[in-house]
Amino acid sequence: MKTFNYHSAKDVKEATKLASSNSAYLAGGMTLIPTLKQRLASPDGLVDISGCKLDSIADEGETLKIGAMARHISVAESAVVKYQYEEYL
Repeated sequence: MKTFNYHSAKDVKEATKLASSNSAYLAGGMTLIPTLKQRLASPDGLVDISGCKLDSIADEGETLKIGAMARHISVAESAVVKYQYEEYL
């Protein structure tokens, strides 16, 4: 594997500052790590966003807002989702 810089971000603003034009974002590593090992990707840096608060689920009136890192099980079991879409269940 190629050498790269690793950064851990605590929020989206910091993640944006830490990234370069050839960086990759890392949240869980399920796809990126094997891709790096197979040399299919070679970013200069990795920005770990697992510490960012991107897993929220919120009812915003006419809109249901689901964060980019919300787990499928969290969405499936969410009272907010069940309430918003109970007519479809």
